[in-house]
Amino acid sequence: MSTMLTACVSTGELHARNPPDVLQRRVQTWLGMPRDFLEKHWGIAQDTKDMGAGLRYLEYTPKPTSKREKPVPAEVCHVVFTVDITGTVRGGQWSGNRSSCLNFVKEVPQIIPKQILVTN
Repeated sequence: MSTMLTACVSTGELHARNPPDVLQRRVQTWLGMPRDFLEKHWGIAQDTKDMGAGLRYLEYTPKPTSKREKPVPAEVCHVVFTVDITGTVRGGQWSGNRSSCLNFVKEVPQIIPKQILVTN
């Protein structure tokens, strides 16, 4: 019986039943977007790292709401996007305090065309 359970776990069948993490899903919505569009909504990254091979990491953290507020490093949300040489977002990951990230991480905004209301 235990070999059957081990086989299921090793093939990932049990993992497939778990719903995707809401934060990771939000981060993943930015994949394929141009860097300019990312920076329009997230701002300029607080930290950038050149990783070679045309890849660059862009790190975002929430800004303190007041000058007195200094968040403890464990309570800070970090979002890192990987951008390739063409300026396209190729990866993303969040880390840090989950509740802080739930407030900070946003999805790609939906561009809704204006609807014309017709009345008779």
